[in-house]
Amino acid sequence: MTTEIVYRRAEGDEDRAAFARLLDRSFALPAGFSNVAWARFGRDVRFLSESGDALACLAWYAVGQFFGGRAVPCAGIAAVGVEPHRRGERLATRIVAESLRELARDGAPLAALYPSNLALYRGAGFEIAGGRYELRAACRALAREKIEERVVPLPAGVHDDRVRASYAAAARQRAGWLDRNEAIWDRVRDFRGQTREAFGVERDGQLAGYVFLARVRRRALGYELVCGDLVASDASAGRALLGFLGSHGTIAMDLSVSLAPWDPLVALVSDMHAKHSLQHPWMLRVLDLRAALEARGFSPAVHGELHLDVEDELLPHHAGRAIVEVADGVARVRAGGSGRVRVRARGLGPWFSGHQSAEALAFQGLIDGPRADLALMSALTAGIAPSMPDFF
Repeated sequence: MTTEIVYRRAEGDEDRAAFARLLDRSFALPAGFSNVAWARFGRDVRFLSESGDALACLAWYAVGQFFGGRAVPCAGIAAVGVEPHRRGERLATRIVAESLRELARDGAPLAALYPSNLALYRGAGFEIAGGRYELRAACRALAREKIEERVVPLPAGVHDDRVRASYAAAARQRAGWLDRNEAIWDRVRDFRGQTREAFGVERDGQLAGYVFLARVRRRALGYELVCGDLVASDASAGRALLGFLGSHGTIAMDLSVSLAPWDPLVALVSDMHAKHSLQHPWMLRVLDLRAALEARGFSPAVHGELHLDVEDELLPHHAGRAIVEVADGVARVRAGGSGRVRVRARGLGPWFSGHQSAEALAFQGLIDGPRADLALMSALTAGIAPSMPDFF
């Protein structure tokens, strides 16, 4: 007799144990991590179950993502795991699809994730839309200039409202950075069980910049500095923080921080041998085009009208024609229009984030339309390339 596989919300202690088992068997995570993850995800854990037994799990963070200076509500998907003996049955495909349908019904405009399997998530309408980058530099090479401002300890850490205000001001100037919830802030503070220390540049009771810092021992007489955040409001604060990090150079060998190569802070790094690497790409999925575009910011210098025809097999209600009008930094979307530009669901994420131009997406077969319309699409979301210092 065939039994039914059910998609459901997590509930009590039995589900906590099932979640821990699936995470351990899928990711070989450290003991105790599942309890931390369970607490961080709250009630946003889902299962596929058969006869009461959990076969697959998925969870998400309710966060925002900054685009054009505005935070767009986003579900950060993580912890997609499947029982080893049931792999190959497309259970991961099913739980991702069911979760996206639930999120879309609840009005979420976007979903983002760090993929372990591109084919799986592309099949659900995700596409690479940005990356998480690592900058590695020699600490000894950072302290080159006279520093005018002092860096002081911040005992309150992530609970300091000034830290959060400083981060939010920086995040609005980037593309793809998270509008963090408490769980993400916890991840910034904690590094592999070690609580990061916080230091900042204070001006008139406010923070002009800050850094979260962990010391990771690599050799008998040396260690590596790993930054959870490195944020500065201007070059003076940035130089002060880099100089502070460089002052560790008598013993600390390297600095590791999640910053994109084009981040303005990187221009202040004086180590000519500093290296950048892509740690992991992240993917984006537009669940509600109207809600996503109307929540996003746009350059006030660019305006125009698009006639889109969206193809979305997973979310049929999301498919169809739409007129997108952008002016004065905001978008207005309504149903209808000629549908001159056909866009597959996978093409929306990298266009929305500004990771790829419409012309590049047309090359991949994800967008099709007249050259003038593609040029307008590219111009609307052009700007600083998207990145994300957080990992989930």
